[in-house]
Amino acid sequence: MEWLNSIWGVVTIAFIAGAVGTLIGGLLGVIVKKPTKNYIGYMLGFAAGAMLAVALFELLPEAVEHGDELFRGGGIVVTIIGLALGALFVFLFEPKKSKKNDNSHNDKLTGEINSGKPLENFIDKKEQEVAKEQKKFKRLGIAVFVAIILHDFPEGLAIGAGAHIGSALIFGAVLLLHNIPEGLAIAVPLKASGMNIKKILVICFAAGLPTLLGAIIGYYMGGATDWLLAFTFAFAAGVMLYVVLSEMLPTAYEYAKNKKLLSVFILTGAVILIVFATILHH
Repeated sequence: MEWLNSIWGVVTIAFIAGAVGTLIGGLLGVIVKKPTKNYIGYMLGFAAGAMLAVALFELLPEAVEHGDELFRGGGIVVTIIGLALGALFVFLFEPKKSKKNDNSHNDKLTGEINSGKPLENFIDKKEQEVAKEQKKFKRLGIAVFVAIILHDFPEGLAIGAGAHIGSALIFGAVLLLHNIPEGLAIAVPLKASGMNIKKILVICFAAGLPTLLGAIIGYYMGGATDWLLAFTFAFAAGVMLYVVLSEMLPTAYEYAKNKKLLSVFILTGAVILIVFATILHH
């Protein structure tokens, strides 16, 4: 058991919890060869619920707790700053929608159709709509990928720091389980975008690698990681909340036919992650 709390044990645990966890989620996300809009909506809802629970019931409380280790009341200060900067980061750097180009393209098509030209000239309209949808899902997949990367780094810090109190394996086991729906959250929109399955799985695998880096840093910094954990947990929460509220949930509600059933998927994802978070803290 001592090996599990050594640097090699920490590296092994972090690799499995991070990269393998998100890869398993990615595999679940690409099982369906031709996902319907309804399926995409429900799966995004489940993943969004899970990510909301991670941000609200794990990342933010952890940020406050570690921030308070710095000075009394410091947790709230660090959490607010990190949360705001995380949301701002995604807002500034996420791929933007090109509404102007979309509108001009639609106006052009409408003008050509009304001109009385043969119908054969407009057979690509459906293809243009499909391409537009695929671009939307690719943008969503990339945004979730960034959110997961930023989230997995502080998870790695927790695994590394946990080795000093003999809890690296416990941290790793729980984090492995809750990284699965995060891999799913990346894979589902990328699959809907038409991306190659192998490429999707590589991306899901890569999303978990920051856990490894964080674990190594956390192991060697030991108890000095409080300030870093506080900020990165809060920053990751800001990124997650922004992506979930601005992209994942609106898309899920747009695509899912049964809104009540979608709510069940969202709550199920949240409950599962809350259970994992509760186990982690005990």
